[in-house]
Amino acid sequence: FRAKQVDGLIIAPTVRSGEEIRRLVDESFPFVVFDRRFPKLDAHCVLIDNERSSYALVRRLTEDGFRRIAVITTNPHLETMEARRAGYGRALADAGIAFDESLYGEVEFAGYERNLPGVLDRIFARDEGVDGFFFTTHILALEAFRYFHDRGVDINDGYGLACIHEVPFMSVLAPGMHVARMPVGRIGRESVRMLLEDMRRRKSAGEVPPAETVELECELCFRG
Repeated sequence: FRAKQVDGLIIAPTVRSGEEIRRLVDESFPFVVFDRRFPKLDAHCVLIDNERSSYALVRRLTEDGFRRIAVITTNPHLETMEARRAGYGRALADAGIAFDESLYGEVEFAGYERNLPGVLDRIFARDEGVDGFFFTTHILALEAFRYFHDRGVDINDGYGLACIHEVPFMSVLAPGMHVARMPVGRIGRESVRMLLEDMRRRKSAGEVPPAETVELECELCFRG
């Protein structure tokens, strides 16, 4: 894109994008990142309220009466996932439930389809009383549904479920699952707004605007 002389970039970065992002900052090239940020780099960023949404979902599960709630997550080194795990932990604490390491399921993202069954096997082996699952991303939830089907586990009978984001048919697979829907349209609009404003200020005033971070609320969908 730089070779094609684009005026700016909107980037959904991966964990390996840090060096490229740093280069854009050093070269004062207009860009916005979304869904993930690099705290040590001065860059425009659009995020969701990861910690608050996770807290609300897990707190609702505890209010529904579930006490042995497992968290299924990935890439713990990412600020996004750490915030979601923190929301899970705070919700348990506020419900008077101690964090239990046996209910923590960390899935290696590379090859997560192969890795998730082993993580769930270990949770069920360690804790036969597990009664809920919080998925920090809908990708893991979808693969978990395959696991439950293959193992003959009726996940809609006696289990509390919650997830960050969803795809439409998840409401059919797990109609009682609580969901925090990511505001995808608003993420796009805010990203474009920030980028256009950045480019206008550079052109009109010849200055590099200070980095802006916008955190958007998810739509919480509590299903009975």
